[in-house]
Amino acid sequence: GCEKSEIVEVPLSTSTHAAENDPVLVFPNPVKDKLHIEWREMDKRDVNIQMIGIDGKKLPVVNYEEGTNVRLYDTSTLPSGIYALLLTKNNRCFGKKFVVVR
Repeated sequence: GCEKSEIVEVPLSTSTHAAENDPVLVFPNPVKDKLHIEWREMDKRDVNIQMIGIDGKKLPVVNYEEGTNVRLYDTSTLPSGIYALLLTKNNRCFGKKFVVVR
């Protein structure tokens, strides 16, 4: 885990725009098929992205192309529910909750 955690929450919104000072963007929220994940203020390398279901089970690792700070995650196979997204870089954590709707 992280020694120091910074939990950042995103209000539920279908907007594709977020506050400019938010270091991690996750939208749309709630999501049906594709979740857009974008991180700012972090080096684009060596970012660990993990998703966890409401039951605590880890979902498949979210991979991204090195040198980018954007990732689309296919949520079409996930059942409706609340999920957590964790981004970790150098013991600094950012957490987001998102909702999958069917």
